[in-house]
Amino acid sequence: MATIGTTAVVILVPGAEQLISAARYVAPALVRPLPAHITVLYPFVPRAELDERILQQLAAAVAEHLPGDVNLREVVTVDGFVGIPVTELDATVAACRELWPMLVPYGGRYGVAPDSHLTAALGADDRQAESLRTALESLLPVRSPVTGPLLLEQTTEGWRPVTVGL
Repeated sequence: MATIGTTAVVILVPGAEQLISAARYVAPALVRPLPAHITVLYPFVPRAELDERILQQLAAAVAEHLPGDVNLREVVTVDGFVGIPVTELDATVAACRELWPMLVPYGGRYGVAPDSHLTAALGADDRQAESLRTALESLLPVRSPVTGPLLLEQTTEGWRPVTVGL
């Protein structure tokens, strides 16, 4: 679990909510209690260090590279991970990583530059992963608009949006 005050930058994918709902139906314990999203930077700058300059840099980088919508076409399962690649966001993610090269995505658990993806479930065994794959593939393809960036902060109550006006 993330430390209180840890932040994350995400792009929301509202059209993928049906996929997250299906994953919750199949394996509720494996799906995080967050809306459908693609993580751009996690962990991001700690909450205590955020300032208006950082937020402006983030907004500008995302605005320059964010596509209007994305296509979700295939399900990937690897070592308990069940997700959907979202290559249209690769440029957005790369631009943000260039601004903050000292921030290693996911603490390095998935390498220094993991592919852009929508996580459907984590911690699936082989049987669960296959059930999730079947459920999700039955709903694909999905085309969805994207919005963001949304900055989230880990609190004692879970992940919450960071309010405007730091």
